Amino acid sequence: MRYRCRNQCEALAHAGLDCDVVLERETDLDAALGRYRCVVLHRVAWTPKVERFVARARRHGTPVLFDVDDLVFEPAAAGLPTDRLDAAARRRFDAEVAALRSTLAASDGVLVSTEPLRAHAAAVNAQVEIVHNAVNAELVELAEEAVARRGERSTDVTFAYASGTPTHDRDFAVVAQALVHVLETLPQARLRVVGFLEADERLAAFGERVEHISPVGWREVPRLLATADVNLAPLVRSPFTEAKSCLKYVEAALLRLPTVASPRSDFARVIVDGETGLLAESVPEWSAALRALAESREARERIGAAAYADVCARHTTRARADEARRAVRALTRGRVGGDA
Repeated sequence: MRYRCRNQCEALAHAGLDCDVVLERETDLDAALGRYRCVVLHRVAWTPKVERFVARARRHGTPVLFDVDDLVFEPAAAGLPTDRLDAAARRRFDAEVAALRSTLAASDGVLVSTEPLRAHAAAVNAQVEIVHNAVNAELVELAEEAVARRGERSTDVTFAYASGTPTHDRDFAVVAQALVHVLETLPQARLRVVGFLEADERLAAFGERVEHISPVGWREVPRLLATADVNLAPLVRSPFTEAKSCLKYVEAALLRLPTVASPRSDFARVIVDGETGLLAESVPEWSAALRALAESREARERIGAAAYADVCARHTTRARADEARRAVRALTRGRVGGDA
């Protein structure tokens, strides 16, 4: 809701458009037809209620768009995080995927956050536009406050990994071996994990040098990451992860932190390797990148500063306002009531 609903509304407001965010289950969708020139359904699954609404909106001439920022509408996509589901949960998951795909197919157009998502969505609906994820004004302010409070850096170098859901164990495994090597060979290296992650036995050997902080609300994350030195964004290679956006880079950049990331599509789009961040795929590449940043404060500060300038220029809701308006206009142009 934050990135694809509230933040997109903030971007559209910068472009001069009015919009509201409501929960579908708490809303009289039919009443919206007389108030709005366009309705966007973010990850709203197909139900008889939604089917009736889409049909009525079409008769009314109000465009209905579908919005999504994960590959949750493709049943055959390898890499979906379903390996821990029992048979009943997997059936529910598959039904949800199918229902989301139905809404996507029935909509007048689709908004997505990355190029791989655009390609997948275009196989179902010919009208697809990209609105990249962007940080809102509140997060920018929280990051500035966290940076102002962090004080002098210690001689330790803390690598940080923030996990928002319990499905990232496989992603973290991409960097685990490289972290073990760096922790073994560089006594100043430390690791801070924020959020959901199962303990890795190899890291337990480093005792207090590995810190695990329980999940917190998003407003608390800048404070916890600001006192780290390097941000980690590992992702396994799969259609699901290739479709993910570069938010881990963008959020860390607000804190002037350099990011080492797997070269998934959206990270490769925004990170200039060696300038605004580092890209690493193999264990040797991860080890080299972590060591290079651990051993050079100058490199950390230079890359962190470049990343901060990049996010301020290209990845805020204000910077993405024109993109958001162009996308909505492209999908609604020529439809009654929807030419925003």
